[in-house]
Amino acid sequence: MEENLRDSGIDIIGDVPWGTHFCQLYQTKGDLMEILLPYFKAGLENNEFCIWVTSEPLDVEEIKGTLRRNIPDFDAYLENGQIEIIPYIQGYLKNGVLDFKKVLSGWVEKTSQSLAIGYDGLRFSGNSFWLETHWEDFVCYEEEVDSIIGKYRIIALCTYSLDKCNVTGIADIVSNHQFILAKKEGKWERIENSGRKRAEEAEIKLKETLENLEEKVKERTAELEEAYNSLLENERSLSEAQKIAHIGNWEWDFTNNKAHWSDEMYNIVGLSPQKFGLSYNKFLNYVHSDDRDYLNNAIKKALNGKPFGIDYRILTDEAERIVHAQGEVIFDEKRTPVRMRGTVQDITERKIAEEALERMEKIRIKEIHHRIKNNLQVISSLLSLEAERFSDAKMLEALRESQNRVASMALIHEELYEGDKIDTFDFAAYLRKLASDLFSSYNLGNDGISLKLDLEQAYLGMDTAIPLGIIVNELISNSLKHAFPAGSEGEIYISLWKTETFADKHETYCPGSYCMEKDDFQYILKVSDNGKGIPEEIDFENSDSLGLQLVNILVEQIDGCIKLKRNNGTEFTIRFRNVGE
Repeated sequence: MEENLRDSGIDIIGDVPWGTHFCQLYQTKGDLMEILLPYFKAGLENNEFCIWVTSEPLDVEEIKGTLRRNIPDFDAYLENGQIEIIPYIQGYLKNGVLDFKKVLSGWVEKTSQSLAIGYDGLRFSGNSFWLETHWEDFVCYEEEVDSIIGKYRIIALCTYSLDKCNVTGIADIVSNHQFILAKKEGKWERIENSGRKRAEEAEIKLKETLENLEEKVKERTAELEEAYNSLLENERSLSEAQKIAHIGNWEWDFTNNKAHWSDEMYNIVGLSPQKFGLSYNKFLNYVHSDDRDYLNNAIKKALNGKPFGIDYRILTDEAERIVHAQGEVIFDEKRTPVRMRGTVQDITERKIAEEALERMEKIRIKEIHHRIKNNLQVISSLLSLEAERFSDAKMLEALRESQNRVASMALIHEELYEGDKIDTFDFAAYLRKLASDLFSSYNLGNDGISLKLDLEQAYLGMDTAIPLGIIVNELISNSLKHAFPAGSEGEIYISLWKTETFADKHETYCPGSYCMEKDDFQYILKVSDNGKGIPEEIDFENSDSLGLQLVNILVEQIDGCIKLKRNNGTEFTIRFRNVGE
């Protein structure tokens, strides 16, 4: 047949001649459409008759909708009969039976008809997802397609689900196609059938030496040995690939209670390859005792039809290893388990690397907190130096308030730097330090003012803690400055409780209408004093005071709510949630 190159529509392939027979190994619906959409688009645009035989995971209407959105004038192609999209039942089966000779003769007839009405040839694709009991017949069909396709103006792309293929199935697929499309690290790659190429080269050489057959017998024998060695090489390549990836595969036949392991499975467990794999009970001896129940439960779920993917530890003579295992159970038509298959991959080095990266990231973030704390302390020191230049009481007070605000933020970064976690810290411990520092900062010379704390441990993130720290700073500062006239005694009280804990302690407590529209608060913070109280004429939500303005702005920022009570002093109650949870 003449060498007439056609646009495949697939970038990694480019132009191909008539008689090309290749396959795609896919995992997802998206994988299928990435290849088949441009493949058929090129066929339609280049005057080729197109047939798409589909099965799960794509149905006919879904395909039509996708092609309609991506191919201009698709409905015209469909109306003119240039493309047929049919389910596998029509394309491959007759009364539930796969007769590959009839199927193949049907494609040849379709090709002749398409040429007769003016098309350049036939572009075809069929999906094998439906295969369960017809695998051997379908392999024969693929072999027959591969043997005769070079005689016709046909391009055929066969698609196979990796989830449906075992190692033997993949070997069958590879041997019956000129090349394979498969994804590696998110990119499509074209994998040539090296054994096929060598066989074709051997055939050409054989034809050239027919005139001197006796002289070339030894050469022919060598070629046959080369073909055999090629098959062995394919097996070795698969074994080498498993070794490189530290991944082994296994299969357990329930009917005869025998297991098959790949060589890498034995290597992972630290054993020499054997003819038969270990029994399940013997394999459990290599599983860490703390992980055996975990693995058993995964196996039980698989026997109920749920595939598993888990990590667990195994013990070899050399060390403890971490593996990732995947497995599934194969059922017969009566839903009886007949065999189980899966893979085991040694991920020890990956886990070690991930843990090292986590430690490095933790150190890096803590170093950032340390530097921010140092920078804030520098700012606080600069404010202190600036205060020495002024004698005006209001200016000095403003500088001290700013210094305290900066210090409240610096203290948060100090807690994050010194704590065990990188993004949360114990806010109760922080409040103790903050209150103590504020008492020292104001240095009232009045021992009659005491501090009472009632704090429940609460781990908060920075987005909540920094605004809340400034709020507490402002409220304690207000109490220390204004609540107690010179020489008077009193108490400043701070409490922090989780909402459910507070409700248990105050059974009759009601949040009030001001917070009724928000019922998912996690924490309640109270800052109060028994001083002279805020005058009734001051509206704290619309105050001219910068401190109270900050309080209201920051409460809104953390999506909380605040209430003021003026009985027997001043009491601010703030309800909030930990932002980000």
